[in-house]
Amino acid sequence: MRPARLRAAVLGALLLPALAAAQSSPWFVSGQLSHTTDDNLLRLADDQREPAGQSRSDTVSSTALIAGLDQFFGRQRLQSSLTLRDNKFDNNSRFDNQSYSGSLNLEWATLGRLSGELSASRSRALSTFNADGIGVLTQRNDETTENLNAVVSVGLVTEWSLELGAGQRRVRNSLDLPTVRARDLDQDNAVVGLAWRPAGNSQFEARIGNARTRYGRGGDRDFDGLSASLAWGWRASGKLGVNTRLSRDKGQDNYPTLIRVPVGFFFIELPALQTDLRTSDTLRTQFDWAATAKLAVTTSLQFTRRDVTSRLATEFDPALGREAQGVDDTTIAALGLRWQPNRWSVLGCDLRHEQRRADGRVTTGLEANSVNCYVQATIR
Repeated sequence: MRPARLRAAVLGALLLPALAAAQSSPWFVSGQLSHTTDDNLLRLADDQREPAGQSRSDTVSSTALIAGLDQFFGRQRLQSSLTLRDNKFDNNSRFDNQSYSGSLNLEWATLGRLSGELSASRSRALSTFNADGIGVLTQRNDETTENLNAVVSVGLVTEWSLELGAGQRRVRNSLDLPTVRARDLDQDNAVVGLAWRPAGNSQFEARIGNARTRYGRGGDRDFDGLSASLAWGWRASGKLGVNTRLSRDKGQDNYPTLIRVPVGFFFIELPALQTDLRTSDTLRTQFDWAATAKLAVTTSLQFTRRDVTSRLATEFDPALGREAQGVDDTTIAALGLRWQPNRWSVLGCDLRHEQRRADGRVTTGLEANSVNCYVQATIR
């Protein structure tokens, strides 16, 4: 859909609900306008200057049209949604883009203790501006992601249940650069989990999983990584909920690059492969508070410690390789306010602060603050 037509459709979706009758329908259409200000859009390091022709901070205006379905039939529930979004940057117009996301989800249950979920999704969005191993992208790169997942839950006893899951993930990048296309991947994952829901307002979950990542260029870059998590949810009252999660994740990124080698009084450049091995430990806590019947408040705090080992190797001579290790700590604090004056409209603002402290050997420190405000109207 052309941006001008998309904006016209969204304005119509924002105005029509006030004229429509209040009827309940499984189908819905929403229009959304949002405005985001970010003081470090490119996620530059504290002492890093922005590339020529680009701005460190920016304001992004987005217009979105959302359509979907939410239908119960018996013990089953079918949900689907499609979002089309037009994004405009005030200072970095080269990143103007049209993104989309679509999803299909089926929750099912039997008369016994067996239940599950099937889900599929596809999305296209602007990729990370400053990725590890690549640096700041001066051109627009659209990242397309596809996911397919299945989960089966078996009730063992009244309070305990066992979950088994499997899925696939596919990522493709649009920018035709070797360092960017090297991030194209296909991933298969499996997970097993145990949930305990005792009588009362608490629930506990423990999960362990394995993901096999296959890169499109070079089978020697394939990687198997384990992940594990512990989660606790507590409903303190009808208005206040708390969710805490502790997780560990292992990952790997590979990028083709060049290595400079001294030869006499000169230097030559040889093709090389940079490999970043990451182990991340994350603790996240979120509070959800229904302040009134129309006002909801969400606040969260996340802390991540990441150990990174960076290896640079060339097939011409393994002795020319290099290795460095580093640690960084990232803290993310967020606050969200959501006001729903009636059934068909929502207004909200989200504030986010991100700070990363690093030893500088492999990664660098940075700080970023953003504010996003939006208005959305829905027709059912």
